[in-house]
Amino acid sequence: MTPRSHRLAAIWFADIAGYTELSSEDEDRAVELVELMQAAAGEAVRAQDGRVVKHIGDAVLAEFPSTTGAVRAALDMESRFERGVESAGRGPGVLRIGVHVGEIVPSTDGDVYGEGVNVASRLQQSAAPGEVWITEDV
Repeated sequence: MTPRSHRLAAIWFADIAGYTELSSEDEDRAVELVELMQAAAGEAVRAQDGRVVKHIGDAVLAEFPSTTGAVRAALDMESRFERGVESAGRGPGVLRIGVHVGEIVPSTDGDVYGEGVNVASRLQQSAAPGEVWITEDV
């Protein structure tokens, strides 16, 4: 088996705070918030030359060539999401975002794995609703 190539990347994980509870109370609103989050993520990530790796339910994983771009995209996504929620009259909807820079291992299907992804995911889970947490490395 050939060893996989590792590379350094800025990674963020974002999700909708309180989504599980919301989806049990109002599925239509929950799905609409996911759609708003996906649109906001796509626009913010592209604006910073990043790539949305995947959407996982109410979460999104993205990678960037720079930490500056990752942080800018996280703040931009949060702002776009808030404006979208407000325009749709579907509030409240609040994101939690974790940003890290570390090694990732790309897979043949375009997904990424590794320490960088794991840390960003744990960081996002620790953030309070409305917060963007960054590691010291960022």
